[in-house]
Formats: sequence, structure tokens, C-alpha cells
Amino acid sequence: MNRPSRPHFLFFKQTASFRSYFAELCLDVAGEEYSAVVFSDIECGAVGTVCFVSGPKYRRDSTSQRLATWTRYLLAAMRLAFSVRGEPVLFIVAQPPFLPAVGYLQKKLLGRKYVVWIDDVYPDVIERRHVSGRKSLLMRGWRRFNRAVLGEAEHVFTLGPYMKQVVRQYVPAEVQITVVPTWVDTDLICPVPKGGNPFAVKYGQCEKITVMYSGNLGLTHDVGSIIDVARRLRSRADIHFMIIGAGPQWKSLKESICEESDKNITLLPLQPYEILPYSLATADLAIVSQESGMEGISMPSKTYYSLAAGSAILAICPPQCDLGYVVASNDCGVIVEPGACETLAAQIERLASTPDELDRLRKNARRAAEELYSRKVNSQRVRDVMEPLLPKRGALEDRN
Repeated sequence: MNRPSRPHFLFFKQTASFRSYFAELCLDVAGEEYSAVVFSDIECGAVGTVCFVSGPKYRRDSTSQRLATWTRYLLAAMRLAFSVRGEPVLFIVAQPPFLPAVGYLQKKLLGRKYVVWIDDVYPDVIERRHVSGRKSLLMRGWRRFNRAVLGEAEHVFTLGPYMKQVVRQYVPAEVQITVVPTWVDTDLICPVPKGGNPFAVKYGQCEKITVMYSGNLGLTHDVGSIIDVARRLRSRADIHFMIIGAGPQWKSLKESICEESDKNITLLPLQPYEILPYSLATADLAIVSQESGMEGISMPSKTYYSLAAGSAILAICPPQCDLGYVVASNDCGVIVEPGACETLAAQIERLASTPDELDRLRKNARRAAEELYSRKVNSQRVRDVMEPLLPKRGALEDRN
């Protein structure tokens, strides 16, 4: 399939994978009726009526490289958008964060409509990490930019109710904000009994209560507290901790774990994609942490994967954030304030000693994934917003 010259939809996000919510969203919104061009780093050609075009890759090695690759992608996205004919509707994920400028210029110069999806709220992320002060010229200019480009959008999507409150400062009342989580494929990720789970069998977890942290081991993630909690509970032979991931802390974690005294801790690198359904399903309790200060401007997407696997959630976060909201509103785990290692250890021990309560939380987790956080439920919500924005049927017929 050649790139359609008059697609119904244009989708923009610098970095994604074909197995990500973004690729699924593009395919589901287009369906069989509409043609679409997706500009990201997904390299798979065409799928049905959707053409994937690969753009400049994102690099995070340094701030300068990050800014350079953001800029190259923005300029390439701008060129692609202006090369397309017709009246496509633009779906723009704010990654890089100034990417909505493409939609703004398209609307001002060509009258095209666009919507914006916000995963992380900038410049608030930078301000809360104390990289730049709120009153600096850069931050004030960035906030004015947000109000300009989001004010012209037809619709804004974001990930949770607390994030919606933060985003609203940039979005006028007449522009609707819809909460849509980054969903999970509940057919791919689902509970697997440990006896029939090759990952659980391989690592001796069939008779254990498995407490798992799976994901990024970045410098801002407090995985050291997990080691502390594991050591507090080393007398409990029925409780085992697994840390699976990659990142700057992996090497130091490996060096800090003693094979003789830390027998209740297993540290593993990131697992191949085909192993993920089994590794996640091994967790009776999944630890998900919210980086301190990021409440309302970020949401750990791995939460939904753990829910789908049927794991009770140990949420390390303040109650007033989107992660806390998911756990509390679905009664699928416990919330522990960051740094409260003694409380976290007590909650793990309590749940390990009350199997009926743990089982109830795990069933609630799976139910929430199916009913609220699945692809089927949420991609349809986006399609319901996007479809009415198209010109009347028959106006765009060229799918070649």
C-alpha cells in the first residue's frame, strides 16, 4: 500500500512500538472505513488502511541529543502534514511536548482540525523536577504556548482525573478534556495459574507469595526501598521478591544483593516480549510507584498491565494522584506513602497472611482491567470523538 495522498487521519507521536496503545489506537480509529498515515518510529509499512511512516528516532543520551531529536522530528512532522492533501483530522500525542504546534499551524493555515493527547504534562514535569523555575522566561513562554495550541484543539485527551485538573489550566472551558487511560490488551495479558506458568515454575514461585517490581530502574525510582522491605521480611519463607527491569540502577542493585543473605530476592533483566504475559502473571502483588512530585502530571502505564495479570497493586504514592485513584476506586490493592518502608512491609505481610483478602483484591484488579482499562473499551471512546470531526462521507475518497 502506497501512502494515501488524501488520508482521513494523520497520527503523530515520535516514539512508539507496534505493540503499544498508540499503534492499537491508530488501527482501531481507522478501522476498515478510513485511511490513515501514522508518523512515528514504528517500522511496519502498511496494516489494512493504515500506513506507518517512520520518522527521526528519539535519543535520550543527553539533554542536547533529546532536544535535537525532538526538533528533527517536529520539522519532519511539519513537512509531512503540509505534503498531504485533503482535509485529514490530526491526532497529535504531545511527544515531543511542542508537537501540537503542527496542529495549530495546520488549522491556522489550512483550516484542518486536530486533537491532542497528553501523556505527561509539560512544562510542569520540568518545574517539579526543579530543572527550571516556574517564573523563568522559558517556563512562562511554554505555558503561553500550551494555552495557544490547546485552545485551538477540537478535543484534548489525558490519562486520569488528577491529570485532567492540571491540564485544565491550559485548556479553555469550551474545549472538552476526556480521560482515556493507556490501556492494556486483556487477551494477551491475563491471569495464568502458577502451576501452568513456565516463568513461575522456572523461578520457583509456585508455592510463594510473589511481590514483583517490573519496569524501569531509573535514577528517580525508589527501588532501594524494595530491597529494604525484602530484608525486613526475609524470615517469611513464603514471601519472595522479584525485581525485573533495566536502567541506571540495575548494576548497583545487583552489587548490593547478597546471594547468601538475600535469598528471598531475585533480580532479573528485562524479559523478552513473549515472556511478559507469564512474568507479570507470576506476581501476586505488583509494586507500582509514582515518582515523588509527579502526581497529576504523569501516570505509570504498567499499572494496567499488572491489573490485567490479576495482581493486587501495592501503590507507592500519595492517595491524591491518578495511581492512587485507580487503586482506591477499584479496591484492587493498597496505597502506601513513599518512603514508608515499615508500612509497606506490614501490608505485604498482612496480605500474605490473609489469602482470601489477597484473592479478592486480585479478582477486583482483573475485573477493572476488563471493564475499564481494556483496548476494546477505550479505543472506541477515542473513535467516537474522532469520527464526527471528519468531513461528510464522500468528501475524502482517495485511499491510494
